[in-house]
Amino acid sequence: MKNFKIKNAIMIIATVIIFGACEKDETVDPVALESVTVMVEATSYYDWVYFSFTTGDIVEVTDPATSTSWDIGLKRNHFSTNSGSSGNGAGGAFDAGVVDFDTYFEAPETGYTVDDSIQAFDFAIMTYVSSAANTVLETWGTFTEEQPPTLEPSNKVFVVKTAEGNYVKMIVQNYYGTEGSGYITFKYVYQPDGSTNLK
Repeated sequence: MKNFKIKNAIMIIATVIIFGACEKDETVDPVALESVTVMVEATSYYDWVYFSFTTGDIVEVTDPATSTSWDIGLKRNHFSTNSGSSGNGAGGAFDAGVVDFDTYFEAPETGYTVDDSIQAFDFAIMTYVSSAANTVLETWGTFTEEQPPTLEPSNKVFVVKTAEGNYVKMIVQNYYGTEGSGYITFKYVYQPDGSTNLK
């Protein structure tokens, strides 16, 4: 009986030592941020569609000027961020230029442009009118000179600050869907922890 107890004690001690060693040596690899591609129907010339990077989906917004539930707005080829003339969030946009989306890993801490005023065509009165939007994100694509003109992406990578001040890298890939124009496809990586790491 005495030998049995000693053997059991030795086994328990060995198990604790092995478990402790494994726990001490174990390293947790950081989880890679997910790249997401979405298409948003933004075909209206008058109404904005609002998107949240937190939920990864379109959100219904009653008052865009005061709500922080949305991060970017889309209307045809125009984008807004929850900032400046569009909202009271901590949003903004930074133009990183034509760089490799997959290897652009660090968001800048400064240099973000908040929403201001752009000239958007109003088909109801057939003229240009002032509209709140983000001037930096206006450069995501350009219209060709051919008739009818088509909108071609500039392949620029943008860093967008969300309403809460988190960072997102984004590239707009297409303006057209099977049913026509205003179906905007963009790819993004969202960093939810507030850091500038986009890897």
